[in-house]
Parts: sequence; C-alpha cells; structure tokens
Amino acid sequence: MSKITYNFVKLKAKLELLTGKQYTWAYIAEHAGVSQNTMSSWVNNRTARADLTGLAKLLDFFSAEGMPITIDQLFTVQEEGADDRDSKLLELSQRNQNPNRVVSAIGDAASCVPFLPQINLPL
Repeated sequence: MSKITYNFVKLKAKLELLTGKQYTWAYIAEHAGVSQNTMSSWVNNRTARADLTGLAKLLDFFSAEGMPITIDQLFTVQEEGADDRDSKLLELSQRNQNPNRVVSAIGDAASCVPFLPQINLPL
C-alpha cells in the first residue's frame, strides 16, 4: 500500500533557501490563517484527513512569499518498501531548526556514508 505524507518540511526548506529568511511553523500557521495545532499535525504527519480549506490557505501563503506551489507539491507518495527519506529529513529538521544546516548535514552524511541515500530538495 502506498503511503501519503505531507511535504511541508521540504517546502519550508525550499522557501527559506529562496527568500533567505527563516520561518517558524508558528509564523507560517499564523500568516496562513491555520491553527498551530493543525500546522503541527500536518508537519508531523499525525493526521490522515486533508483540510482542503486549510491547505488552500497554505498555497496562498507560499504564493504570497514568492514561491507559488500547486496542491500536489504539498504531498509525497511513497510506494511500499521505498526508502523513507522524508521522515529522515523531518527527523533532522526537528533536531536543527536551520534548514541550511539540515541540507548540509544530509549532503555531508551522504558523501561520507556510502549506504545513506542523497536527498534532493528541489521539488
């Protein structure tokens, strides 16, 4: 069975690289007009239901910040048995709030450890 997860960690990292700004999840939630609890549930993939109104607000937020995205970019579909790269990125980003260091750490780790897959951020 395929696994569908939210893609917010990658999107936030890409937005921060694009704008040169750092965003907190609280800031994104507030400026998108969704609750911090909802944002947290999405980021940590603790919900199986999609709030289309809330997701539309996030599309508007990213567009207003200069990075228009489409609804399909909010999700990642993982086939059964595939590497769980998004959860690795989420785990690293939760330990370190600076996405530039997260991306750097992933790149460094992938170059030093031959069995660790490279994670590409561009969506």
